[in-house]
Amino acid sequence: MSELLSRDLSSMGSGGDCLTGREKQILDLLLLNLRSKEIGRLLSLEPRTVDNHCQKICRKLNMKDRFEVARWWASASCIDQPCDEFS
Repeated sequence: MSELLSRDLSSMGSGGDCLTGREKQILDLLLLNLRSKEIGRLLSLEPRTVDNHCQKICRKLNMKDRFEVARWWASASCIDQPCDEFS
């Protein structure tokens, strides 16, 4: 999980540029099939706040749900790039 939270997202191509750092963190945790409650616990957020972030992400990327967004995020070209942001 720490690998997902620490990847470099600066080279993210189309679509990813409009996402905030927090939204990208949430997307990383969605890849682990975590629920809003679990994501909230890890990021010190309320589950409803996580849901709101997911809705904003869907609107920004013009996707229907968090599962579609997670599939897109998983296929993003930067998935394996390391980052020092959380080190």
